[in-house]
Amino acid sequence: MLIACTLRSLSVVPEAIGEVVDLASNLLTEPTALFDALPTAVPSLTILRLSRNRLAPPAFAGASTASLQKALASLTSLHTLDLSHNPLNDEVITSLFSGLQAPTVKFLHLNNVGVTDKGLEAIAASLAAGATPMLAELKLNSNSMGDAGLAALAFALAPTSPAVKSLRTIELLSCQNIKFQLPGCCAGAPPGLKALRVAVKANRALTVHLPA
Repeated sequence: MLIACTLRSLSVVPEAIGEVVDLASNLLTEPTALFDALPTAVPSLTILRLSRNRLAPPAFAGASTASLQKALASLTSLHTLDLSHNPLNDEVITSLFSGLQAPTVKFLHLNNVGVTDKGLEAIAASLAAGATPMLAELKLNSNSMGDAGLAALAFALAPTSPAVKSLRTIELLSCQNIKFQLPGCCAGAPPGLKALRVAVKANRALTVHLPA
């Protein structure tokens, strides 16, 4: 069996600049074999969509995240990865971003994947280490991170961080654990949120969308 899932649809779409593999809205659970095959089967892959599947531990952990890491390092044309709306949680996110090297990814979508402070801290550490040097857009909407996660993200967005060279948009909308304060109220804002605002103010090319 190639992939441990019930596959409803698979779309491999040729484009002028490469190919798109669209596996969104299937029942994918353990895609290690898929990740292993991608660099050889679709070497010019530009977009990988895996949203709305059933990617979750324990099936999607360990070997699967290591295989995805290897694919991301090898796919030199890949610019978009969408893992949104999968119950990944912090275990998978931490495993994936530990040692991650995704040198060409520009758009990373992790909406509604169960990220809390621990997961955002792993993402932030990866950003600060320069693991995604071309990343321009990071979507983390509808997750559960709070102020500690925002503090880690703020540190990753320091002026000397590799992340600020390319990042232009971070979305944190519909994250209910973020204690939002109106602009201009930084004195009473939680420390992580306050630090994030300071980091964004120092980088006028970056926009961070927070819950309203």
